[in-house]
Amino acid sequence: MRSVSAFALALAASAPLALGQISLDLTGLAGDGRAVRFSATLPAPLTAAAVLRPSQMSCAPNCQAVGLFPDAASGRDQIVIEQQPAAGSVTVTRFFFPHGALTNPGAYRSLFRPEGGGRAELTVTRPGAPGIIEPAVLSAGATGVPYLTAFLASGGTPPYQFSLEAGFPLPAGLALSATGVLSGTPLQPFQGDIAVRVTDGAGASSVHRYPLRIGDSLAVATQSLAPGVLGALYNFTLQAAGGLAPLTWTVDSGSLPPGIGLASNGTLFGTPTAPGTYVFTVRATATGGASATQPLLLAVSASPVILTPGNLPRVSAGAPVNLTLEAAGGLPPYQWSVTSGALPAGVTLNPAGSITGSLTGTVNANFTLQVRDSANNTAAQLFVWQSKAGVAITNPNQVPLPSGVVGSPYSHQFSVSGGSSP
Repeated sequence: MRSVSAFALALAASAPLALGQISLDLTGLAGDGRAVRFSATLPAPLTAAAVLRPSQMSCAPNCQAVGLFPDAASGRDQIVIEQQPAAGSVTVTRFFFPHGALTNPGAYRSLFRPEGGGRAELTVTRPGAPGIIEPAVLSAGATGVPYLTAFLASGGTPPYQFSLEAGFPLPAGLALSATGVLSGTPLQPFQGDIAVRVTDGAGASSVHRYPLRIGDSLAVATQSLAPGVLGALYNFTLQAAGGLAPLTWTVDSGSLPPGIGLASNGTLFGTPTAPGTYVFTVRATATGGASATQPLLLAVSASPVILTPGNLPRVSAGAPVNLTLEAAGGLPPYQWSVTSGALPAGVTLNPAGSITGSLTGTVNANFTLQVRDSANNTAAQLFVWQSKAGVAITNPNQVPLPSGVVGSPYSHQFSVSGGSSP
Protein backbone atom coordinates (compact mmCIF):
# COMPACT_ATOMS: atom_id res chain seq x y z
CA MET A 1 0.00 0.00 0.00
CA ARG A 2 1.25 3.47 -0.84
CA SER A 3 2.16 5.69 2.09
CA VAL A 4 0.03 8.78 2.70
CA SER A 5 2.13 11.94 2.95
CA ALA A 6 1.30 14.93 5.12
CA PHE A 7 0.84 16.87 1.92
CA ALA A 8 -1.80 14.38 0.74
CA LEU A 9 -3.62 14.69 4.07
CA ALA A 10 -3.75 18.44 3.58
CA LEU A 11 -5.21 17.79 0.16
CA ALA A 12 -7.95 15.64 1.65
CA ALA A 13 -8.85 18.32 4.16
CA SER A 14 -9.00 21.22 1.70
CA ALA A 15 -12.29 22.35 0.24
CA PRO A 16 -12.86 22.68 -3.53
CA LEU A 17 -11.86 26.07 -4.91
CA ALA A 18 -14.17 28.24 -6.95
CA LEU A 19 -13.06 29.10 -10.42
CA GLY A 20 -12.47 32.69 -11.30
CA GLN A 21 -10.00 35.42 -10.94
CA ILE A 22 -6.31 34.55 -11.43
CA SER A 23 -4.55 32.07 -13.72
CA LEU A 24 -1.20 30.52 -12.88
CA ASP A 25 1.12 28.90 -15.45
CA LEU A 26 4.37 27.29 -14.26
CA THR A 27 7.05 25.64 -16.39
CA GLY A 28 10.14 24.21 -14.75
CA LEU A 29 12.25 21.29 -13.59
CA ALA A 30 11.24 19.13 -10.65
CA GLY A 31 13.64 18.00 -7.98
CA ASP A 32 14.49 14.81 -9.89
CA GLY A 33 15.35 16.78 -13.05
CA ARG A 34 12.15 16.02 -14.95
CA ALA A 35 10.25 18.77 -16.71
CA VAL A 36 6.98 19.77 -15.02
CA ARG A 37 4.12 21.96 -16.23
CA PHE A 38 1.34 23.26 -13.99
CA SER A 39 -1.58 25.59 -14.69
CA ALA A 40 -4.74 26.49 -12.80
CA THR A 41 -7.35 29.21 -12.38
CA LEU A 42 -7.85 30.44 -8.78
CA PRO A 43 -9.93 32.95 -6.84
CA ALA A 44 -8.17 36.23 -6.20
CA PRO A 45 -6.72 37.48 -4.04
CA LEU A 46 -5.12 34.34 -2.66
CA THR A 47 -4.34 35.29 0.94
CA ALA A 48 -4.16 31.85 2.55
CA ALA A 49 -2.64 28.49 1.72
CA ALA A 50 -4.56 26.29 -0.69
CA VAL A 51 -4.16 22.76 -1.97
CA LEU A 52 -5.40 21.83 -5.42
CA ARG A 53 -6.87 18.50 -6.38
CA PRO A 54 -6.13 17.04 -9.86
CA SER A 55 -9.62 18.02 -11.02
CA GLN A 56 -8.84 21.66 -10.24
CA MET A 57 -5.66 21.96 -12.29
CA SER A 58 -3.63 20.78 -15.20
CA CYS A 59 -0.32 19.30 -14.05
CA ALA A 60 2.05 16.78 -15.60
CA PRO A 61 3.65 14.36 -15.27
CA ASN A 62 1.98 12.29 -12.56
CA CYS A 63 0.96 15.18 -10.31
CA GLN A 64 -1.04 14.19 -7.24
CA ALA A 65 -1.42 17.56 -5.58
CA VAL A 66 -0.20 21.15 -5.78
CA GLY A 67 0.05 23.43 -2.76
CA LEU A 68 0.03 27.23 -2.94
CA PHE A 69 1.54 29.01 0.05
CA PRO A 70 1.71 32.82 0.13
CA ASP A 71 4.00 33.95 2.96
CA ALA A 72 4.41 37.65 3.66
CA ALA A 73 6.52 37.01 6.77
CA SER A 74 9.32 35.26 4.86
CA GLY A 75 8.96 37.45 1.78
CA ARG A 76 8.47 34.53 -0.52
CA ASP A 77 5.61 32.44 -1.86
CA GLN A 78 5.83 28.72 -2.52
CA ILE A 79 4.34 26.34 -5.02
CA VAL A 80 4.78 22.75 -3.89
CA ILE A 81 4.17 19.94 -6.38
CA GLU A 82 3.74 16.30 -5.33
CA GLN A 83 4.31 13.68 -8.03
CA GLN A 84 3.78 9.94 -7.92
CA PRO A 85 5.63 8.21 -10.80
CA ALA A 86 4.38 4.87 -12.07
CA ALA A 87 7.39 3.24 -10.42
CA GLY A 88 9.22 4.57 -7.41
CA SER A 89 8.44 6.79 -4.47
CA VAL A 90 6.58 10.07 -4.21
CA THR A 91 8.61 13.19 -5.01
CA VAL A 92 7.86 16.64 -3.62
CA THR A 93 9.41 19.74 -5.24
CA ARG A 94 9.24 23.25 -3.78
CA PHE A 95 9.40 26.33 -6.03
CA PHE A 96 10.11 29.66 -4.31
CA PHE A 97 8.95 32.99 -5.76
CA PRO A 98 8.90 36.60 -4.50
CA HIS A 99 5.99 37.29 -2.20
CA GLY A 100 2.99 38.50 -4.18
CA ALA A 101 3.63 36.22 -7.13
CA LEU A 102 0.53 34.18 -6.33
CA THR A 103 -1.72 37.24 -6.25
CA ASN A 104 -0.33 39.80 -8.68
CA PRO A 105 -0.29 39.40 -12.46
CA GLY A 106 3.23 39.22 -13.81
CA ALA A 107 6.10 36.99 -14.85
CA TYR A 108 8.40 35.56 -12.19
CA ARG A 109 11.50 33.42 -11.98
CA SER A 110 11.97 31.03 -9.07
CA LEU A 111 14.34 32.13 -6.31
CA PHE A 112 17.47 30.33 -5.27
CA ARG A 113 17.19 28.97 -1.73
CA PRO A 114 20.00 27.31 0.26
CA GLU A 115 17.57 24.59 1.35
CA GLY A 116 17.04 23.66 -2.28
CA GLY A 117 14.11 23.87 -4.63
CA GLY A 118 13.19 23.45 -8.26
CA ARG A 119 13.80 25.91 -11.06
CA ALA A 120 10.77 27.38 -12.80
CA GLU A 121 9.17 30.37 -14.46
CA LEU A 122 5.69 31.47 -13.42
CA THR A 123 3.23 33.62 -15.35
CA VAL A 124 0.22 35.04 -13.51
CA THR A 125 -2.65 36.60 -15.45
CA ARG A 126 -6.08 37.99 -14.49
CA PRO A 127 -9.09 37.11 -16.69
CA GLY A 128 -10.70 40.20 -18.15
CA ALA A 129 -7.48 42.20 -18.01
CA PRO A 130 -5.91 43.50 -21.22
CA GLY A 131 -3.74 41.00 -23.05
CA ILE A 132 -0.99 41.13 -25.66
CA ILE A 133 -2.27 39.62 -28.91
CA GLU A 134 0.65 40.31 -31.25
CA PRO A 135 3.24 39.13 -32.00
CA ALA A 136 2.58 35.48 -31.28
CA VAL A 137 6.33 34.87 -31.22
CA LEU A 138 9.34 37.16 -31.44
CA SER A 139 11.55 36.97 -34.51
CA ALA A 140 15.21 36.20 -33.97
CA GLY A 141 17.82 38.92 -34.21
CA ALA A 142 21.56 39.29 -34.62
CA THR A 143 24.24 41.46 -33.08
CA GLY A 144 24.91 44.58 -35.09
CA VAL A 145 21.64 44.28 -37.03
CA PRO A 146 18.78 46.72 -36.25
CA TYR A 147 15.81 45.02 -34.58
CA LEU A 148 12.20 46.23 -34.62
CA THR A 149 8.89 44.75 -33.50
CA ALA A 150 5.68 46.17 -32.03
CA PHE A 151 3.33 44.72 -29.40
CA LEU A 152 -0.44 45.02 -29.79
CA ALA A 153 -2.99 44.55 -26.98
CA SER A 154 -6.74 44.11 -26.67
CA GLY A 155 -9.33 43.88 -23.89
CA GLY A 156 -9.59 45.96 -20.76
CA THR A 157 -9.88 49.73 -21.07
CA PRO A 158 -7.63 51.50 -23.60
CA PRO A 159 -5.18 53.21 -23.84
CA TYR A 160 -2.41 50.74 -23.07
CA GLN A 161 1.04 51.15 -21.58
CA PHE A 162 3.82 48.59 -22.08
CA SER A 163 6.71 47.88 -19.73
CA LEU A 164 9.27 45.19 -18.95
CA GLU A 165 9.01 42.88 -15.96
CA ALA A 166 11.83 42.93 -13.43
CA GLY A 167 14.02 39.86 -13.65
CA PHE A 168 13.59 39.54 -17.41
CA PRO A 169 16.04 42.13 -18.84
CA LEU A 170 16.41 42.86 -22.52
CA PRO A 171 19.68 42.20 -24.36
CA ALA A 172 22.03 45.19 -24.36
CA GLY A 173 21.16 47.57 -27.18
CA LEU A 174 17.38 46.92 -27.17
CA ALA A 175 14.70 49.04 -25.49
CA LEU A 176 10.92 48.86 -25.12
CA SER A 177 8.89 52.06 -25.46
CA ALA A 178 5.70 52.76 -23.48
CA THR A 179 3.77 52.43 -26.73
CA GLY A 180 4.98 48.85 -27.20
CA VAL A 181 7.79 49.25 -29.73
CA LEU A 182 10.79 47.01 -29.13
CA SER A 183 13.75 48.38 -31.09
CA GLY A 184 17.49 48.95 -31.17
CA THR A 185 20.66 47.24 -32.33
CA PRO A 186 21.67 44.26 -30.17
CA LEU A 187 25.22 44.50 -28.87
CA GLN A 188 25.69 40.91 -27.69
CA PRO A 189 24.23 37.43 -28.25
CA PHE A 190 21.23 36.49 -26.13
CA GLN A 191 19.05 33.44 -25.63
CA GLY A 192 16.35 33.55 -22.99
CA ASP A 193 12.95 34.97 -22.12
CA ILE A 194 11.71 38.51 -21.84
CA ALA A 195 8.43 39.44 -20.11
CA VAL A 196 6.27 42.33 -21.30
CA ARG A 197 3.48 43.83 -19.17
CA VAL A 198 0.53 45.66 -20.70
CA THR A 199 -1.47 47.96 -18.40
CA ASP A 200 -4.80 49.47 -19.45
CA GLY A 201 -6.37 52.81 -18.58
CA ALA A 202 -8.12 51.33 -15.54
CA GLY A 203 -4.90 49.93 -14.08
CA ALA A 204 -5.56 46.30 -14.95
CA SER A 205 -2.62 44.45 -16.43
CA SER A 206 -1.28 41.15 -17.68
CA VAL A 207 2.14 39.81 -18.63
CA HIS A 208 3.24 37.86 -21.67
CA ARG A 209 6.54 35.99 -21.68
CA TYR A 210 8.45 35.58 -24.96
CA PRO A 211 11.53 33.52 -25.85
CA LEU A 212 14.07 35.69 -27.68
CA ARG A 213 17.20 34.71 -29.58
CA ILE A 214 19.91 37.14 -30.64
CA GLY A 215 22.72 35.49 -32.60
CA ASP A 216 26.35 36.49 -32.81
CA SER A 217 27.66 38.45 -35.78
CA LEU A 218 28.10 36.42 -38.97
CA ALA A 219 31.20 35.87 -41.09
CA VAL A 220 31.95 33.67 -44.09
CA ALA A 221 34.70 31.32 -42.99
CA THR A 222 35.52 29.93 -46.46
CA GLN A 223 38.37 31.95 -47.95
CA SER A 224 39.30 29.81 -50.98
CA LEU A 225 37.79 27.06 -53.11
CA ALA A 226 39.11 23.76 -54.39
CA PRO A 227 39.77 23.96 -58.17
CA GLY A 228 37.36 22.38 -60.60
CA VAL A 229 38.04 20.29 -63.67
CA LEU A 230 36.19 20.50 -66.95
CA GLY A 231 33.62 17.70 -67.16
CA ALA A 232 34.30 16.43 -63.63
CA LEU A 233 31.69 16.51 -60.83
CA TYR A 234 32.32 19.37 -58.38
CA ASN A 235 31.07 19.41 -54.77
CA PHE A 236 32.19 21.98 -52.18
CA THR A 237 30.33 23.22 -49.08
CA LEU A 238 30.83 26.81 -47.93
CA GLN A 239 31.35 27.47 -44.21
CA ALA A 240 30.30 30.37 -41.97
CA ALA A 241 30.99 31.39 -38.38
CA GLY A 242 28.45 32.95 -36.02
CA GLY A 243 24.86 33.85 -36.76
CA LEU A 244 21.68 31.95 -35.98
CA ALA A 245 20.97 28.83 -38.00
CA PRO A 246 19.65 28.05 -40.48
CA LEU A 247 21.71 30.11 -42.92
CA THR A 248 20.74 30.92 -46.49
CA TRP A 249 23.43 31.25 -49.18
CA THR A 250 23.15 33.23 -52.42
CA VAL A 251 25.42 34.62 -55.13
CA ASP A 252 25.71 38.34 -54.42
CA SER A 253 27.63 39.34 -57.56
CA GLY A 254 29.66 37.81 -60.37
CA SER A 255 28.97 34.50 -62.10
CA LEU A 256 29.56 30.88 -61.21
CA PRO A 257 31.22 28.61 -63.79
CA PRO A 258 28.68 27.25 -66.30
CA GLY A 259 27.33 23.97 -64.95
CA ILE A 260 27.93 24.90 -61.28
CA GLY A 261 25.13 26.04 -58.95
CA LEU A 262 24.95 27.28 -55.35
CA ALA A 263 22.31 25.62 -53.15
CA SER A 264 20.69 27.61 -50.33
CA ASN A 265 22.55 25.42 -47.81
CA GLY A 266 25.91 26.63 -49.14
CA THR A 267 26.84 23.70 -51.39
CA LEU A 268 28.53 24.44 -54.73
CA PHE A 269 27.58 21.51 -56.92
CA GLY A 270 27.57 20.49 -60.57
CA THR A 271 29.77 19.62 -63.54
CA PRO A 272 31.64 22.57 -65.10
CA THR A 273 31.19 22.84 -68.84
CA ALA A 274 33.70 25.59 -69.67
CA PRO A 275 37.27 26.09 -68.43
CA GLY A 276 38.38 29.41 -67.02
CA THR A 277 38.80 31.46 -63.86
CA TYR A 278 35.55 32.68 -62.32
CA VAL A 279 35.30 35.39 -59.65
CA PHE A 280 32.08 35.89 -57.70
CA THR A 281 30.85 37.00 -54.27
CA VAL A 282 28.67 34.84 -52.02
CA ARG A 283 26.35 36.08 -49.29
CA ALA A 284 25.35 34.16 -46.16
CA THR A 285 22.19 35.35 -44.38
CA ALA A 286 21.37 34.10 -40.88
CA THR A 287 18.03 33.82 -39.14
CA GLY A 288 17.43 37.26 -37.70
CA GLY A 289 18.84 39.12 -40.70
CA ALA A 290 22.60 39.13 -40.09
CA SER A 291 24.53 38.67 -43.34
CA ALA A 292 28.11 38.55 -44.57
CA THR A 293 29.77 38.41 -47.97
CA GLN A 294 33.00 36.92 -49.29
CA PRO A 295 34.62 37.17 -52.74
CA LEU A 296 35.79 33.80 -54.06
CA LEU A 297 37.67 32.47 -57.07
CA LEU A 298 36.93 29.14 -58.71
CA ALA A 299 39.39 27.96 -61.37
CA VAL A 300 38.19 25.31 -63.82
CA SER A 301 41.01 23.63 -65.71
CA ALA A 302 40.63 21.79 -69.01
CA SER A 303 41.93 18.31 -69.81
CA PRO A 304 45.62 17.69 -69.08
CA VAL A 305 48.30 18.70 -71.63
CA ILE A 306 51.52 16.74 -72.31
CA LEU A 307 54.53 19.04 -72.05
CA THR A 308 57.32 16.59 -72.97
CA PRO A 309 58.39 17.09 -76.63
CA GLY A 310 57.49 14.33 -79.06
CA ASN A 311 61.14 13.76 -80.10
CA LEU A 312 62.78 12.08 -77.14
CA PRO A 313 66.53 12.58 -76.53
CA ARG A 314 68.77 10.11 -78.38
CA VAL A 315 70.65 7.61 -76.24
CA SER A 316 73.37 5.07 -76.88
CA ALA A 317 72.71 1.38 -76.79
CA GLY A 318 73.45 -0.05 -73.35
CA ALA A 319 73.40 3.33 -71.62
CA PRO A 320 71.05 3.69 -68.60
CA VAL A 321 67.80 5.55 -69.34
CA ASN A 322 65.82 7.65 -66.84
CA LEU A 323 63.31 9.99 -68.50
CA THR A 324 60.46 11.77 -66.67
CA LEU A 325 57.40 12.69 -68.70
CA GLU A 326 55.69 16.00 -67.86
CA ALA A 327 52.05 17.12 -68.04
CA ALA A 328 49.98 20.04 -66.80
CA GLY A 329 46.32 20.94 -66.38
CA GLY A 330 43.47 18.67 -65.47
CA LEU A 331 43.37 17.26 -61.97
CA PRO A 332 46.62 15.61 -60.79
CA PRO A 333 47.88 13.04 -60.05
CA TYR A 334 48.34 11.59 -63.52
CA GLN A 335 48.50 8.02 -64.87
CA TRP A 336 50.62 7.27 -67.96
CA SER A 337 50.25 4.40 -70.39
CA VAL A 338 51.21 3.24 -73.91
CA THR A 339 48.17 3.26 -76.19
CA SER A 340 49.81 2.30 -79.53
CA GLY A 341 53.18 1.07 -80.71
CA ALA A 342 55.74 -0.23 -78.24
CA LEU A 343 58.64 1.06 -76.21
CA PRO A 344 62.11 -0.04 -77.32
CA ALA A 345 63.46 -3.24 -75.82
CA GLY A 346 65.08 -2.84 -72.42
CA VAL A 347 63.00 0.06 -71.07
CA THR A 348 59.61 0.28 -69.29
CA LEU A 349 57.08 3.01 -68.45
CA ASN A 350 55.69 3.20 -64.94
CA PRO A 351 52.24 4.81 -64.31
CA ALA A 352 53.82 7.88 -62.66
CA GLY A 353 55.45 8.81 -65.97
CA SER A 354 59.06 7.59 -65.71
CA ILE A 355 60.79 5.64 -68.53
CA THR A 356 63.68 3.62 -67.10
CA GLY A 357 66.00 0.80 -68.11
CA SER A 358 68.82 0.29 -70.67
CA LEU A 359 68.39 0.09 -74.45
CA THR A 360 69.60 -3.24 -75.76
CA GLY A 361 70.14 -2.35 -79.39
CA THR A 362 69.66 0.20 -82.11
CA VAL A 363 66.44 2.17 -81.58
CA ASN A 364 64.08 3.62 -84.14
CA ALA A 365 60.68 3.57 -82.40
CA ASN A 366 57.36 5.38 -82.80
CA PHE A 367 54.74 4.97 -80.06
CA THR A 368 51.82 6.91 -78.51
CA LEU A 369 51.65 7.72 -74.80
CA GLN A 370 48.50 8.76 -72.96
CA VAL A 371 48.16 10.70 -69.71
CA ARG A 372 44.95 10.39 -67.65
CA ASP A 373 44.12 12.77 -64.77
CA SER A 374 42.11 12.04 -61.62
CA ALA A 375 38.93 13.32 -63.28
CA ASN A 376 39.36 10.74 -66.06
CA ASN A 377 40.31 13.37 -68.67
CA THR A 378 43.02 12.26 -71.10
CA ALA A 379 45.58 13.58 -73.55
CA ALA A 380 47.76 11.58 -75.97
CA GLN A 381 50.89 12.29 -78.01
CA LEU A 382 53.05 10.48 -80.59
CA PHE A 383 56.69 10.04 -79.56
CA VAL A 384 59.71 9.32 -81.79
CA TRP A 385 62.81 7.80 -80.21
CA GLN A 386 66.08 6.90 -81.88
CA SER A 387 69.40 5.72 -80.54
CA LYS A 388 72.72 7.42 -81.32
CA ALA A 389 74.68 6.07 -84.31
CA GLY A 390 78.27 4.84 -83.71
CA VAL A 391 81.03 7.46 -83.90
CA ALA A 392 83.52 7.03 -86.85
CA ILE A 393 86.52 8.99 -88.13
CA THR A 394 86.38 9.41 -91.86
CA ASN A 395 89.27 10.49 -94.07
CA PRO A 396 87.92 10.12 -97.59
CA ASN A 397 90.43 9.84 -100.41
CA GLN A 398 93.35 10.38 -98.07
CA VAL A 399 94.61 6.98 -97.02
CA PRO A 400 97.37 6.90 -96.00
CA LEU A 401 97.82 10.34 -94.40
CA PRO A 402 99.82 12.95 -96.30
CA SER A 403 103.60 12.80 -95.71
CA GLY A 404 105.31 15.37 -93.53
CA VAL A 405 108.77 17.04 -93.55
CA VAL A 406 111.00 17.23 -90.55
CA GLY A 407 111.12 20.71 -89.17
CA SER A 408 108.11 21.91 -91.15
CA PRO A 409 104.59 22.58 -89.76
CA TYR A 410 102.09 19.81 -90.36
CA SER A 411 98.26 20.02 -90.42
CA HIS A 412 95.44 17.64 -91.33
CA GLN A 413 91.64 17.89 -90.72
CA PHE A 414 89.90 14.65 -89.72
CA SER A 415 86.19 14.15 -90.40
CA VAL A 416 83.87 12.51 -87.87
CA SER A 417 80.46 10.91 -88.45
CA GLY A 418 77.82 9.40 -86.18
CA GLY A 419 77.15 10.07 -82.54
CA SER A 420 75.92 13.40 -81.24
CA SER A 421 78.00 16.58 -81.57
CA PRO A 422 80.05 18.16 -80.24
